[in-house]
Amino acid sequence: MSHTCIRCVALAIALVLGVAATGENTGAFGPLALESRSRQPVISVPPTTKPPVIDGKIGYKEWTDATIHRAFINQRTGVQHDLTTELYLKYDDDALYVGVLIERPRSAREPKASYAKGKHKNIWWKDDNFELFMIPGERETHAKYCYVFVGNSKGAYSEMIKPVGQNPAVEWNGQWEYVARVSSRGNSDYSWPCWEAELRIPFSQFITLQKPAPGVVWELAFMNQQLTPVREPVTWSQAWSFRSRGYESLTMGRLRFVGEGFCIRQQRVGHIILRVPSSCLLGAGRPNVHAASLVPSARLRSSLSRMNFVRYGAEKSSA
Repeated sequence: MSHTCIRCVALAIALVLGVAATGENTGAFGPLALESRSRQPVISVPPTTKPPVIDGKIGYKEWTDATIHRAFINQRTGVQHDLTTELYLKYDDDALYVGVLIERPRSAREPKASYAKGKHKNIWWKDDNFELFMIPGERETHAKYCYVFVGNSKGAYSEMIKPVGQNPAVEWNGQWEYVARVSSRGNSDYSWPCWEAELRIPFSQFITLQKPAPGVVWELAFMNQQLTPVREPVTWSQAWSFRSRGYESLTMGRLRFVGEGFCIRQQRVGHIILRVPSSCLLGAGRPNVHAASLVPSARLRSSLSRMNFVRYGAEKSSA
């Protein structure tokens, strides 16, 4: 067997088995298959010396030093969502800055927003919203509370705080600075409807936290709560997947705060199709197959195809 064939077979096996060997006790996780693995998505969050103006307008210049994440899974279909969701993140000594851009279906350009700007008791799944769920530091040691924020396209929001673990929510009055608006992206030849939001989360409002600094890790779950025209939960991590534990899940993503250096900006996420030569398969002469057919689920077919690495505000593209 040639070296090329050996590499193809090894790659196919790695696709099937690559996430299996974490070496940890999986009994601590829920019944969801993905909860049996402790390897969760991680976003690096860079520092900024230019905090954005919180006006609901995600401008390129004021977010040029932020990490951007675009890989979101539609939990109803199990694959990458067809419409764009973008999450922008950066921080300074005082606050975490979050930008959100959500593309709308052309058949339902206007997101549902029945609640007016300001704080409301409960808007979860009553409008087209996004939700953030944060544990600001190591559980129990530095962070003893979970913080939840949900907002719509008019600037309406609700909040919740609960002790980590199986505990009920407690009274709290957060200090969120939040502005959102309906807009569109593109040019005169082609544009697409969306809504965007900006959120400033001051660290001073947290009861307990591990203040961001290079190497500090927070837990975070993000959901695009698309209600119209069809209810579709679109998420980054698997905290709200089928049979997962939601606010008690151990499958939340991670925010890793970094110092000066490179941050990652995903430009595009798409399908990577790898063909394995038939001569490399057991039983030569069988027709070519996609490597994706060798893995347990086609849900693994979505993968990063292009990233930009940004340093000190100067952008360098890498394919």
